[in-house]
Amino acid sequence: MIEFAGVSKNYGSHRVLEGISLSVNPGEIVAIMGPNGCGKSTLLKMLAGFEAPTAGKISRPARPVGFVFQNVIESLFPWQTVEQHVKMAIRGAHNTHERGEEILTMLGLTKYCDKYPYQLSGGLAQLTAIARAVAQEPELFLLDEPFAALDYYTSLLVVERLLTVLATRPMTTVLVTHTLEQAILLADRIIILSPSPGKIVAEVKTPLPRLGRSKLVGTPAFDVVYREAFQHLQGFLCANV
Repeated sequence: MIEFAGVSKNYGSHRVLEGISLSVNPGEIVAIMGPNGCGKSTLLKMLAGFEAPTAGKISRPARPVGFVFQNVIESLFPWQTVEQHVKMAIRGAHNTHERGEEILTMLGLTKYCDKYPYQLSGGLAQLTAIARAVAQEPELFLLDEPFAALDYYTSLLVVERLLTVLATRPMTTVLVTHTLEQAILLADRIIILSPSPGKIVAEVKTPLPRLGRSKLVGTPAFDVVYREAFQHLQGFLCANV
């Protein structure tokens, strides 16, 4: 169980987040959305333990955290192949080879095992970063705008493969995204933050089956969720016109 209890964050005199109280259940996937500068990435960094809250308390699992960063190419080691990235993350296990092969297969990376980061497209680099994080078998999986640099079709592919992994290896997952459609495709719940200082202003549930969710884009069930979330996000736009 993840628990934010009255969490606020300041950078000097500037308050970025204010009064965040939120629970995330084991195995749940939660997306964080909101305008630029509202503290989405800061919230994720505090959850990872990279930064401490100014006020309030955060409770999270003690096991290692899997983190996929925004600048994925910069987070990969240029001297390691795709396969080495994954197997390094599970070093020490007696079945390292088998576990590595399983993860590479689930994410469609098997035929790119011997490629280095500079030889990968944006989508393949993102899948490699995800594979490395998954290989650690974290109890908590964090993704900071994981699809920002991908084209629409590649992002759909990565979403589907990520959901396949999460179906076989359940992890409590929190992601930050600017794209409403991606939030609906991945998350069980969408948490919407206000402009800075970020406060929780809405929570939208996505009662759709996880696997094959991309096939529901454009259907009435998908559109109901989209309209509900969009109304909250549209409010920020109207407030700044």
